[in-house]
Amino acid sequence: MSDGNGCVKESPQALRVVCVGDVCGRWKALLKRLNAITQSGTHFDLCLCVGSFFSRRTNPTITAGEDGGEGRPQSRTKNGTHVNPGDEPDECNVDEYAQSRPKKRVKVTADPSDQHPHGITDENGGPNPDEKCWRDIVAGRLKVPMPIYVLGPNHSTEMPHYEFEGLKNGYELAENVLYLGQQGLFQTQEGLRVAYISGFDELLEWNQDKREELRRQIQFDKPDFQGVDILITSQWPKGVLRRSFSDEDKLQVLGAPEISSIVLSLRPRYHFAALHGHFIERPPYRYTSNQFSVTSVRKQVTRFIALAKVGNPEKKKWIYAFQLVPATHMSPSTFNNEPPDTTDLPFKRMDVMENLEIEKSIGWDSVRFGKKAVNESSKERGSDGTHRSKGSQNKSQRAIPRGPCWFCLAGTEVEKHLIVSVGEYSYLAMPKGALCANHVLILPISHFASTLEAPEEVKKELVQFKESLMASAKAQGQDVVFFERNFKSQHLQIQAVFVPSLKQIEFEEILTSTCKPYKIDLVALPFEVSLETVFEPGNLFFAINRNCEELHYVSIKTPTFPLQLGREIVANILQCPNKVNWKECALNRDEESQLVQSFRSTFAKQDFTLK
Repeated sequence: MSDGNGCVKESPQALRVVCVGDVCGRWKALLKRLNAITQSGTHFDLCLCVGSFFSRRTNPTITAGEDGGEGRPQSRTKNGTHVNPGDEPDECNVDEYAQSRPKKRVKVTADPSDQHPHGITDENGGPNPDEKCWRDIVAGRLKVPMPIYVLGPNHSTEMPHYEFEGLKNGYELAENVLYLGQQGLFQTQEGLRVAYISGFDELLEWNQDKREELRRQIQFDKPDFQGVDILITSQWPKGVLRRSFSDEDKLQVLGAPEISSIVLSLRPRYHFAALHGHFIERPPYRYTSNQFSVTSVRKQVTRFIALAKVGNPEKKKWIYAFQLVPATHMSPSTFNNEPPDTTDLPFKRMDVMENLEIEKSIGWDSVRFGKKAVNESSKERGSDGTHRSKGSQNKSQRAIPRGPCWFCLAGTEVEKHLIVSVGEYSYLAMPKGALCANHVLILPISHFASTLEAPEEVKKELVQFKESLMASAKAQGQDVVFFERNFKSQHLQIQAVFVPSLKQIEFEEILTSTCKPYKIDLVALPFEVSLETVFEPGNLFFAINRNCEELHYVSIKTPTFPLQLGREIVANILQCPNKVNWKECALNRDEESQLVQSFRSTFAKQDFTLK
């Protein structure tokens, strides 16, 4: 991180980043959410907006003038550097850039019914209820809690909101709100490298000149190029969902081949896009040696996240908060451990630009598609089709679900309205027929049958969720009971239920009394001993504990084992034996959504994925 004097400290530290989807003029909702995040006590370094920042305006009148609106601030100080389209790769300071940009502005003559200086209306042409909020931001009456970086217009009707002279190189829209420009790279003083591409369709106007311009700016054709930390675009790359979604055919038509080719050149660690109204977090995909002839300094995967529109009525996720250590502070060996759900490169030849001359000019014509690449790739796979690399024989392997899985996050069977929080390897969701308002499931994003099969990185994050849940329960004067059953269940599920605070001896008495009718004797496992010391992957078991203390388990050796034993134990603690069968607790979709929203709100302070 910066030491305040413009120098980068030697010890790496993660930056906290917020990314949001199409704002479309909904500044009140955006500002409210950003303020809520910062008021929780967590500092975020920057906010990246993808998709359309402004709403579309019909039949605008544009005239040149010296000032386009009231109270627009002059140049502002930003921590970071900015590479301007058309400039040489040498980085220039944002402050110097802001001071040197043309002061002449484009003035928008609004309709009589619309007094906003930028002529902002809603998508139907009526007055936008958020326009006062934006006017106050521009005038400095409302403060933006963190630097916001914005992409350019995606439609000709969005053009009036931007200054014509500043459309290519970018400028400040308001204090702490910076329009980046058409394309380029900016790097924070901490070393975080963010590449950006504005525009879509006719406004993208992608050609060889722009490609050469981008190569000069980012120098991605050099042998030692290490990719960028984050790429933000409005449009999706075409074909990005291949190999990851069962309903990919419905969405494969979306996306632009130009963006696909840019991704191949820049190899970002994270890629955010919007425009289509969907929230999708694709499993990461790899860039392997058989697909690139240019040797990469490090092994690289890309995570693609599409975000929905801000404040959308369907409650689709439009904000994504995460932390990231800049790659410049990380050793190449750090990137060698691929996440367990990593897929092969999704793009095919038809997904990228067809013009061979442009392909050659950017240096990715060496990407080999087709039968040869498939054959070479198959050499690195086992007979079951799973990817294998050197030294991977002893690593945990993902199970293959026997038919549709209700809990694999990339599957169509998942009921997304039940999701509470999503981490890097696991997520939190409300179960169907919850025992109480504070009953959730901890689940891996990828398919693993139990904690015995899950790799270490997944187990670590499962523990993080447990610790966060215990902190939330403690704040409410409660305990948490965790239980897992690897029997007649495809996908790892750790059930977590908040219960009134009770002593360990009381908990054990309830365990004994509940198990006695089934002639089940639970074995106590000391806190410092893990379940892996008792069982091997594939073994069937039931395990339960309170506040992650002494674990009680039993090996399942009979097909008549009571499937609802865990629920029955917790129901006895809660003194509601009528809730043992989850079907007796079933709610309708609206009631479930309200329950999820209530729990998410309470859990937010302890949710590590938001920090």
